[in-house]
Amino acid sequence: MLLFIDANATVGDVVSPSVGSVAPEAQNLNGDLYHPVLIKHRIALPSTMVVGKGKSTTWTSGSSLRLAARRYDYVGVHLHWRACVLDAGVDETIDFGNVNVDHDAAFVHIAMFLPDSADAERWRSE
Repeated sequence: MLLFIDANATVGDVVSPSVGSVAPEAQNLNGDLYHPVLIKHRIALPSTMVVGKGKSTTWTSGSSLRLAARRYDYVGVHLHWRACVLDAGVDETIDFGNVNVDHDAAFVHIAMFLPDSADAERWRSE
């Protein structure tokens, strides 16, 4: 399972199996609502667990002064996939085509082994 979401939620000062302590922000009201949903559905946010290259924020205020920056956008993976995460962070090179750029793309780089169909069929029958 993969979850791509613009949650408008800040998390990180409350750590759980779903949310780590990398680049923590004070959990806001949306975070208070979002965090229990992640735990209930066994979803992890790798960007809160893996120290990536570059910045961790995905949103910057739309004003020309760019006064505020937050991590509001996330890629979520099933808790069992955490060990498969090679990297997580923000890709500033993706162009959304907006005149006023206020979001950068969150990404997760995952490597996993997928069995061929014969192995999968054997595992289902065992």
